[in-house]
Amino acid sequence: MKSPVFGKRGQSGFAMPVILIGFAFLFIIYLLMVYPSEREKLLGFESEGEEITVSPLGGTTELIFSSGETFEVGRTMGQTVFNFGLKNFSVSYAPIAKKLDSVEGVMMSASLLSAGIQAFNANNLNLDTTKEIVLKLDVKKVTGSPKIVIILNESRIYEKDAAAGELTIHISKNLLTENNQIFVKVEHSGGAFWETQSVEFNSIILDQMYYDPYGTRQDSQTVVIGENNYQGNQMNLKFFVDSADNNGDLLIKVNDKIIWSGDPTSNHTITASVELDKSGIAIGSNNLAFEADKDGSYTIKNVTLQFIAESTPPARKTYSFDITSAQLHSGRQILFGVKVNRIIEPGSLYFQIAPSATSYYFPAEDVASGAWSYTKLDASKLKEFGNKITVDSVNGRFSISGFVIILD
Repeated sequence: MKSPVFGKRGQSGFAMPVILIGFAFLFIIYLLMVYPSEREKLLGFESEGEEITVSPLGGTTELIFSSGETFEVGRTMGQTVFNFGLKNFSVSYAPIAKKLDSVEGVMMSASLLSAGIQAFNANNLNLDTTKEIVLKLDVKKVTGSPKIVIILNESRIYEKDAAAGELTIHISKNLLTENNQIFVKVEHSGGAFWETQSVEFNSIILDQMYYDPYGTRQDSQTVVIGENNYQGNQMNLKFFVDSADNNGDLLIKVNDKIIWSGDPTSNHTITASVELDKSGIAIGSNNLAFEADKDGSYTIKNVTLQFIAESTPPARKTYSFDITSAQLHSGRQILFGVKVNRIIEPGSLYFQIAPSATSYYFPAEDVASGAWSYTKLDASKLKEFGNKITVDSVNGRFSISGFVIILD
């Protein structure tokens, strides 16, 4: 006998896990799409930064409260905040041919009992910079049907029926040692024992293909970033690939840190993007370089360095602190200081003391990346316990890395 009550309970019990799984899935999607700093905040992760143990003003000033936590405040609508044109770049790390050995105008004959042979040496090789060695045979004339055989360090690595024309044989560096002996051998293919078979060569040339570490594999430019230029939260490097031999990757480095690599083709515009904090670029002189990996060769034009303030949701930060009665009534000035790690989008910083709702502003021209800004607080608006100051911006975005209350 069916129980309707039991059936309803079964459906309800089944639906609840499905709903929970659905909510969990939507939350994961939201975390993937939300701005990184907001995601960290949601998950309870905030960058602690450097601990501040002494007053940044030094002297006789006393540190009442400090926080070295790094946090973003304000909002951005999304814009380019810095744009800088760079020079054209040309880089190549293609292998170079170096002649190791050669012979010209040689005739090599073979019978059933003997073979024609010519020895070549590939010695003192630096295998770290060697790609391969190449044997170039220019065959002028063939009599009969002999075979051409290549022997490397006593191993038979190649053979082919001889024919007039040019023959190029690539020998991988995996088969090589520092010193190598190579034999070009002409062998009889069989038939009448009295028949002589021969190959006449215009030339035989043995080349080493090597990478020159002192060539033009890297081309760089010094870029000076001022405090007022170091803004945004994303760095873009846009460039046009005029020509490319992309057997090897193209690399972009900032202060020797690889921020992008790929194998772009000719006549294409590329945008390499990286988070500004992870780009390696900093205030002051920076070395920006394009580099070709082995076998790559590139000509780069129309290079533009951009700092982008991506669109972000509003964010604010509230600091809570206490002040002793002696400090509050000492008659000395109480200063509030904030260190802007980076201006993401220019604007004014806004501060409010709770519960008095007293507000303070640092105008945009008084705020610089990497610098402290200070203002005097009205002591009558403070109390011994539970003071709160909220940091925000209604028209900009800032990365804050220091907050202090100081007795001057």
